[in-house]
Amino acid sequence: YAFDVILRSYTMVDSVLHLDLKARVGIPKEELMKASKRKGRTEYQFGDTFYERYHELLNGMVERRLKDSIKGVASCWYTAWVNAGKPDLSSLASQ
Repeated sequence: YAFDVILRSYTMVDSVLHLDLKARVGIPKEELMKASKRKGRTEYQFGDTFYERYHELLNGMVERRLKDSIKGVASCWYTAWVNAGKPDLSSLASQ
């Protein structure tokens, strides 16, 4: 299962990188990145315009991947519980 997740993620690399470049097109350099001071250091991050475009171009990919990860983790925990003989876990709630 873990290798399947890695493979599925890897197959999206080209799209993610292509859409990253596409989202940058037409945004002036001074608007692409914004600087902020934190703990005496200047940190740079992309501006809101980039993130809005990138999110739109990804067309829900992040949300789908997050939903898949939730199902995947839950499935792994459930499988481990079943494989352990479905032990009673009710006493854990009181801890």
